[in-house]
Amino acid sequence: MVISKTDSMSTTDARETLVPLISAALGAFLALSWQEAFPLMSGITGALAGAAGGILILRRASNTAPANTAVDLRDAHIHALEVELAGERTMHEIFRREAEAREEELKRYLADLELTHSALEGQASQSVELAEELAEQKQRSDYLATHDMLTGLPNRFAFQEELTRRVEWAAASGSTIALLFVDLDRFKDVNDTLGHQAGDQLLQQVAGTFGVAMRREDFAARLGGDEFAVIVEIPPEEAREVAYNVAERVRQDLRFTVPAPGADLAIGATIGIALYPHDAGSAEALLHAADQVMYIGKRHGRDRVITTDELKKVE
Repeated sequence: MVISKTDSMSTTDARETLVPLISAALGAFLALSWQEAFPLMSGITGALAGAAGGILILRRASNTAPANTAVDLRDAHIHALEVELAGERTMHEIFRREAEAREEELKRYLADLELTHSALEGQASQSVELAEELAEQKQRSDYLATHDMLTGLPNRFAFQEELTRRVEWAAASGSTIALLFVDLDRFKDVNDTLGHQAGDQLLQQVAGTFGVAMRREDFAARLGGDEFAVIVEIPPEEAREVAYNVAERVRQDLRFTVPAPGADLAIGATIGIALYPHDAGSAEALLHAADQVMYIGKRHGRDRVITTDELKKVE
């Protein structure tokens, strides 16, 4: 059977027409099949698979199709290259768009991360400030619980704790504790004549005197009103003499003259002394003994130091 040139050309034309159509149809089929098999993948990725399939079929068609002339082969090859180039451009565009989408997603993620970091830093800073504020409030609360606000001296509560601690230490070590109970003389006259503000100023002046007259290891406190107390640790063998000398020095330092209309007011102090363990066997008993000695001294003349030994003389 002889095939004419015209028939050969028709066959070639038909191949050139059908091959791209078959390739495109197969590419669409592959794309559809890809989307059905992987519904979560993007349509772009399915199209990419379809385009790649179409290119592959076209290559095979070009390689297997018989060619009658060199021109036909060249045209078919050029057409195949053009289709392949178009597919590669399509894939390149797909990859570029996916890369841009990933980049935008990364930017959003980094922005969210920065916001989260800033929020955490702010929360951490607020937590530190709150902790510092709470620590300051606790420190102030502790100070108010143990100190007299007017004079700044330890208050009765702090004094009782300190006296108990000192007595327990003295009992364990064989030491001696002297307790000086101090009561101001004529303090009421200051309040009645000059007012409570003048009385408060006098109490502050008395507190400052304790800070100068006492040793570092001594403990002075305001018990309330115009009453003060001082705890002094002394050698057992010289207990009464040393206690008396310390109390006398305090009494001298607590002599004030307060200007007042008509006549100045002479302010002094009466101090009662009690020793542990000589005069009392506990902190509570020691405070009571010093208090009683001081009041007896008040009845027998103010502005003086009185001990349990001196008490026998005045009685």
